[in-house]
Amino acid sequence: MPQTRKPYRRFDGSSASGIFGGDGLRRPWLPRRLVSRSNSAVDPPMFEMSDSEFALFRDFVLEMTGILLRPEKRTLLENRLRPRLRAHAMTSYLEYYTHLRGLGPGAVGELANAVTTDTTECWRSPHQWDFLIGTVFPVLESQAAATTSTRALLLWSAGCSTGEEAYSLAIAAAESLPTPLARRVQVLATDVSPRAIERACQGRYRPARLAKLPPGTLERHFTPEPDGTWLAQPALRERVVFRIQNLLDPVPAQSPFTVIFCRNVMIYFAEAVRQRLVDRLCAALAPGGWLFLGPSEMLFDPPAGIEHRAPSVYRRSLP
Repeated sequence: MPQTRKPYRRFDGSSASGIFGGDGLRRPWLPRRLVSRSNSAVDPPMFEMSDSEFALFRDFVLEMTGILLRPEKRTLLENRLRPRLRAHAMTSYLEYYTHLRGLGPGAVGELANAVTTDTTECWRSPHQWDFLIGTVFPVLESQAAATTSTRALLLWSAGCSTGEEAYSLAIAAAESLPTPLARRVQVLATDVSPRAIERACQGRYRPARLAKLPPGTLERHFTPEPDGTWLAQPALRERVVFRIQNLLDPVPAQSPFTVIFCRNVMIYFAEAVRQRLVDRLCAALAPGGWLFLGPSEMLFDPPAGIEHRAPSVYRRSLP
């Protein structure tokens, strides 16, 4: 049975110390958001998430997305879900959990929007982009010169968040590969969060998200907007296809991939989920294909045929 939830206590105006509210009563100091809520006659009181409710959501998020919510994420989960309770006019987390359960697979997107983090940037971890351009691309050029094949070179940004990594892949190919080979590059970018994919498709970023791009590439691939943002140019957006994709689901049908970036994603997954994902990613690589993980992610026991080539970089062996 869920534990009893206690709404945050509202100040009754009787304290001798505090600040004046809009009605002239003195209130103890509170952050502006809480003060405004205490003045509202229509908002429901803010409930704490009980231990049993957190356990329900933790297990549900793990089941639907593979993400493991540790106990220290409880406050973050409360804050992320509270707007959803208000949007549905619900007064408890248990009520919202029951609502999500009723959605079945349709709950994944709403859950993902609530529990995933969109913090990223173009050219994140520059040393990995140096390896891609300085080591991987020359190999692709040599392979292309030795064959008459014109098949597409598929690059996958798995867990692409708001798209900065995917656009970086397209920029790297356009800037560093010979034009005929660059034209064969197609970038697929997927994420479980519909909100993140929507923003990625827009291709609009604040300067801080683009600050690490190599000199000159910003102006060649983005257009400054009056509001201070930069918009990905049509030619850049055309090189990237964004899709909603749960990494627990089968890999996209376009595989095998020449390069897969799945960086700073697996750190959020439970160990068993992580191992299954590694097996799927490696199986989706073309012979000689490359897998890039986040700088803090490594494979202690890579699947058969997967070679460690650089920190957090792996390659599927050639036949």
